[in-house]
Amino acid sequence: MKLQTINGLLSAKYLKRAADIIVPEKMFSPIRTMNDELDAAFSELRGIIPSQVVLMTGTPGTGKTTLASLIASRCHHSGHRPGVFLSYEMSDFQLKLQAKKIPGFENLLLCTEEFHSRGKEGLHELHNLLVESQPSVVIVDSLQKMAAKMRIPSAQEELVSFFTKFAKETFIPVILIGHCGKDGSYAGPAFLKHEVDSHLEVYVDKESRERFFKFSKNRFGGTTDPYVFRITNEGVFVGNEWWSKPALVDDAGDTLLRAAIKDFKSSGSTTAKMPWDKFRVAAEYLVHDLKRRDANRFGTETYVSSPERVKMTYEGSRVYCEYKNGRLNFSRKFFEGFSTKAHLSLGYKSEKPTLQKYCKTREEAALWAILHEWVHLFKGYEKHTKNMWSEIERYAKDYNYLWA
Repeated sequence: MKLQTINGLLSAKYLKRAADIIVPEKMFSPIRTMNDELDAAFSELRGIIPSQVVLMTGTPGTGKTTLASLIASRCHHSGHRPGVFLSYEMSDFQLKLQAKKIPGFENLLLCTEEFHSRGKEGLHELHNLLVESQPSVVIVDSLQKMAAKMRIPSAQEELVSFFTKFAKETFIPVILIGHCGKDGSYAGPAFLKHEVDSHLEVYVDKESRERFFKFSKNRFGGTTDPYVFRITNEGVFVGNEWWSKPALVDDAGDTLLRAAIKDFKSSGSTTAKMPWDKFRVAAEYLVHDLKRRDANRFGTETYVSSPERVKMTYEGSRVYCEYKNGRLNFSRKFFEGFSTKAHLSLGYKSEKPTLQKYCKTREEAALWAILHEWVHLFKGYEKHTKNMWSEIERYAKDYNYLWA
């Protein structure tokens, strides 16, 4: 069937069909970051879309600048031109430290010149500089710092408008870092989140104390899942990078885990109640190591698909896992109620022979409970079977120092 033609002068002038829109070819060539999770979050084309304007917000100390620096560095590493980093938050010394922490940051083009303090004339100079340098991406750190120097009532709106126009004209993406107060509210006009293409939130989870980022709005699609990122002495890791690079953390992680287990087991024998604080530390190190050890198998063998989605809680009076959302609950009330002979009464009837083969104290029984729930979660066992006990024993053998 033929499409109906648009009749009338006004109709022809103001109305158009989606089929008639010609999208520049550049828009179909996203900028890759060398990280599948980052790329999937930025757009459904998997990467940063040329012309994309992103507002990145978060409370102080969440890691906004570090994450933005990492993104710009990865863009350059993946074969694109260096990014431009407009830095008004960090000193030269801090910028040098950032370069040591993030490979590729040393090659970014840094600018601390305060063009914006000269009003529209200064912004015109900045526009010319950015057009001339043709960066892969522009990072602005931060909107609030730039706006403060402009001394006009609507400075943040002016800047967002300036960078949006620049991005759409040049097909160069821009990431604008914006600050939130301690209560989480944006330090500026809230409607700015609607003026940009994408809003990226950076936050610290109170329960796990992990840093996360997620897109709460994205005109270019992409996933809305939260992703963890870690800032460590060895570098900055996004999502599964932490788990897929065990060589970077293996020795230190194993040493800390063994020390935590030793401390937990040695302190328990002298107290009436099982030492909860020491158990929790040991449990967190052990689960961390289990996630690292099994990282490469998550995609095919678990319901939760990624180790970063595993969360530990300590509520109520039961120990259990929710294997479809990655929750492991180790109740404080449950473990503090352990008797000194807990290893004799813990576990299901068909599990007891295997459990008692390894566990000689209540502390070891508590560690066994962690392996029990891990296998539940990791393998998705809905019922307790002989296969499950065999699977737990396999882990018990691999972690033989838990029982030594």
